[in-house]
Amino acid sequence: LDPRPVTPSTLFTGYSVGKIIASTCLHKVIEQHKMCYDTPLVSFWPQFGKNGKEMVTIRHVLTHSAGLQHVLPDSPTLDDICDWEKMVLTLEEASPVWTPGSRASYHYFTFGWLVGACVEKITQRRFYDYLREEILVPLGIEDDVFFGDVLKHGVHCERIASVEMASLPQGMGEDPLGMIENEDSALEGDIAGVNGEEKPPAQRGFLHMMAEAIKAEDPQEGTALEELATKLTQREYLLDPRLFNSKQVQNACIPSANGLFTARGLAALHNSFLSSLGVLDGAGGKCVLSEDCVNEFRSYAVSDSSATHRLFGMQNRLRFGLGCQLFGFREETKGERIRLSGFGHVGMGGSVAVCDPASKMSFAMTVNKIVSGRKATVDVFSLVCTELKVGAPAALFSA
Repeated sequence: LDPRPVTPSTLFTGYSVGKIIASTCLHKVIEQHKMCYDTPLVSFWPQFGKNGKEMVTIRHVLTHSAGLQHVLPDSPTLDDICDWEKMVLTLEEASPVWTPGSRASYHYFTFGWLVGACVEKITQRRFYDYLREEILVPLGIEDDVFFGDVLKHGVHCERIASVEMASLPQGMGEDPLGMIENEDSALEGDIAGVNGEEKPPAQRGFLHMMAEAIKAEDPQEGTALEELATKLTQREYLLDPRLFNSKQVQNACIPSANGLFTARGLAALHNSFLSSLGVLDGAGGKCVLSEDCVNEFRSYAVSDSSATHRLFGMQNRLRFGLGCQLFGFREETKGERIRLSGFGHVGMGGSVAVCDPASKMSFAMTVNKIVSGRKATVDVFSLVCTELKVGAPAALFSA
């Protein structure tokens, strides 16, 4: 266990919580440039418009409807995952699983690269630079939110909490960083048999097993996941959350996964949404988006229509706004009616950031121990909602 005490400035890997920050960035760009959410990406990113992606729009990207949820390079390495340009090129060459816009499936990794690339192509500015200058600095949280560049910005390693895991899925060893150090050996194993020697059979890991299970419920999604599992054969350590302890990952820009946040910074961002909506008492606070933009951001758009929520241990299909997850609260005085008024995002293991305009609440919690079921987060969030008489949060995390 990490023995260091947590302070208000401790940075935690927030995983998918970063998606709402990336989305905020793109909403700001759309507002500044007076663009439409139904604008095709090809209009500002010509290289993207091929292999069935010609009609992908900004709305498709923000609602996980582009059909690019499992895209990774063939035989990927950690260097590939940390290489922004390589991942953008991979997306340009990819083909969607289904017709873009016809279904929604959680883009767990690719969402951040797609959103970030849109920001860069429209503004001609580096994604993280735009984020810092247009969102973080105006809100005074530039020292609370990072997507890479920790060395450049002088972040001391003592500020960063170490990621730990309660249990290990099949295919993940005790030391993922050691596996990365031996990637050359893994690559040699891939080409064994070329000179006549027998190549040992690859071990089927948890992704293959998950693909088989999902295939029974959703053949289209299961087949796509099976293809990803094949790409990651003997490389499933690349999905090990503890890789985010590596300096290489912490200095890369992977907006869907490697953001480092303080709970204070996340709560401040969500409080700015409430300020934009004008629901805070008194003078309110700082805003980076207009009221109309935030209302567009949080409006219900789609529900996950695939079975990938099973992959992330969620019982319920996810409900999305334009780049956020929607949260419900049970109103006991109205016959257990669920008020779908909250919006934000959860991350693997239990980190979460959410605000609820109906109750004027902003909440953020960061964790560094990856535990199935996210019990600590559920308990703390439920307690806060009870004390504030917000209404019990509807199940989102249920395994």
